[in-house]
Amino acid sequence: MAERSSLRFPWYEATRHHPDLESGFEGVVIAVPEAMRSAERIPVFGTVQLRAETLETLGVTDRHPLRAVVLGAAAHYSGESYVGSVLYGAPLFPVEESKVYTEYFAVTLQEALFLSSAKRVFVWASVGPLITKPLRVWLDD
Repeated sequence: MAERSSLRFPWYEATRHHPDLESGFEGVVIAVPEAMRSAERIPVFGTVQLRAETLETLGVTDRHPLRAVVLGAAAHYSGESYVGSVLYGAPLFPVEESKVYTEYFAVTLQEALFLSSAKRVFVWASVGPLITKPLRVWLDD
């Protein structure tokens, strides 16, 4: 498997960098590097899984849980916050009807949120009322 630095972004298939889901999980989980060089793009790897009923409640009629994912970041000290979508460039092919739908995303904060430079950011994702705990990324010079 390729290293993170050689992956193409955005990416919408599972990689070894994507978080695993516990049995019966519903919501979104993300993984980010703990530290990055400030010149690099900060990758966010996410897995989202929602039941058909939840998608319906959220108004997602084409059964793509990616449509419900909101990605956010806050720059420490400056108070700047950013919110965006993981959907840019996602190939949303028709899916078969199921009880549970799972999709993957790998995006960079800079492109998904138009994030400016910061020394430390806190990243989270949500689908409706289901939200991840914020993860911290340190940016070195």
